[in-house]
Amino acid sequence: MNKLFVYGTLQEKTIQLELTNRFQEGEVDSISGFKVLRDYFVDDDYYPRLVEQRDGLVYGKVLEFSDDELIILDEYESEMYTRQFIETNKGDVVEVYMPVLNPQII
Repeated sequence: MNKLFVYGTLQEKTIQLELTNRFQEGEVDSISGFKVLRDYFVDDDYYPRLVEQRDGLVYGKVLEFSDDELIILDEYESEMYTRQFIETNKGDVVEVYMPVLNPQII
């Protein structure tokens, strides 16, 4: 299983059920040095993204997904995000979806 820090729509029960057919409460955790902006505007909706901020703190949840589930999540997140490893404030090394800045999307 792969640990993933989620800070946006992947925390939502309906989204998890739609994508993976199961719901995880997950463990609350946080990452430092970032803040969340909700300014990715695509298809008439805003999407959250992480941006670096020296004194920033983002709360989210750590969830576990299989390799097959990660493929589905990658498709859901699209080319707008890429997975990167990060250490949470509880000391877990997890992956997180980081934005790929594309001026045509923002």
